[in-house]
Amino acid sequence: MNPVKVKDLMVPLAEYNTAKGGETLQEMFERLEGELPEGMERPHRDVLVVNDDGDLIGKVTVHDVIMAMEPSYAKLDDNGHNKALTGSYVKKIYREYDLWSEPLHDLCQKGAALKVAQVMHPPSEAEYIQAEEEIDLALHMFVMGVHQPLMVMDGKRIVGVLRLGDVFDHIREVMKTCKL
Repeated sequence: MNPVKVKDLMVPLAEYNTAKGGETLQEMFERLEGELPEGMERPHRDVLVVNDDGDLIGKVTVHDVIMAMEPSYAKLDDNGHNKALTGSYVKKIYREYDLWSEPLHDLCQKGAALKVAQVMHPPSEAEYIQAEEEIDLALHMFVMGVHQPLMVMDGKRIVGVLRLGDVFDHIREVMKTCKL
């Protein structure tokens, strides 16, 4: 059997949802509720942020939205993306920074008006993968804490997006065919 490549499971760039930095999160979320393109089983939860020329300038992930809902996360080092944290340390930070002290409903009303540019993050070098790489490398990147989705490159050009859910769907289908 031929190895599965990143390009085999990616969502082509043309089929991925985009937003402009000046849009609100509410506007962005409303657009995410549209019909799924043919062959796509799972809706997008992340959005690519493009400038007026269509160039990628960032992305908004589930993680980015949740972080933006509680502005005090900005006080944490590493933008709150620490990976090797103990449970007691996480609880200490929660209490020390008085996180989520406002009712979630209040935070949601504030969050709906946030601009995409305030929430997005520019993809780091670790969030890019070449289309010809085997899916094993992508799995390793996801396990090691790369925030999804991965930006799929053909040389220096972005050609798609690889989502962990799509990789998991593939794994599930392959395992169902295994003989025990």
